Amino acid sequence: MLAAAAELRRQEPILAQLTARAVRALCRPYWAAGWANDDVRHALRWRPRATSSLPAMEQAKIHAPYRWAQSRLAAWRTDTGKVLPGHSHMERAQRTREHAVVARFGKAALAAMPAGSGPLRPVDVRRFGRRRVDAAVETLRRRRAAELADERAAVRSQAEAADPEHARRVADEFRAERERRQAAGRERLLEQARAAAAERAEQDQPAPASTWTPQGPAQTPEERQEAALARARAEGRVPLVRRRRRTRW
Repeated sequence: MLAAAAELRRQEPILAQLTARAVRALCRPYWAAGWANDDVRHALRWRPRATSSLPAMEQAKIHAPYRWAQSRLAAWRTDTGKVLPGHSHMERAQRTREHAVVARFGKAALAAMPAGSGPLRPVDVRRFGRRRVDAAVETLRRRRAAELADERAAVRSQAEAADPEHARRVADEFRAERERRQAAGRERLLEQARAAAAERAEQDQPAPASTWTPQGPAQTPEERQEAALARARAEGRVPLVRRRRRTRW
């Protein structure tokens, strides 16, 4: 480990201000977790994605190199003190996931795969498709707005501006477009009203009539009880069995 610490002191000027034993004590838990020197150097410059992506401060402003390096490396630990996977390990895992996605779905699926996520899920594909559709709609909207602005800003000739037929034709086109939009809106409202009426009609349908028919007038209590049980079974209800009360003397 002293050789690895000496190599870090040679590569990092901020660690060169520490002894090899101090660097070894600082990096021992991370080396034990499978980190390499490149992972330590990356952790000194960058924080994990879940915390921050801001780079480290300038070395001229660091007055306590050991405490500064210790705080930078501590960002790569969990609340319980467990060391997170190193940067190289995360890159290998990401490449493995990407290769698996490409082998199964093709290269186009990489665009729908969020960074740092696990396997590609259907919700990721839906979100990617929604983003693409929204971007296309926004592009078309901007293009149409630019075309309308160019048409309004276009300079018409004096003969065209003085021609009453041109103004009448523009007014007719505007009126036809407005009527078409109003008709489409009415059709949409009618379809919604029909769907709501059909749903209410299904909900308001009366319950099917009971198929139970009385056999005849019951005379005794036992016959009346049997008739009530038969009617409950025919209507799909569970008869309530009452327990006879005990008489206390």
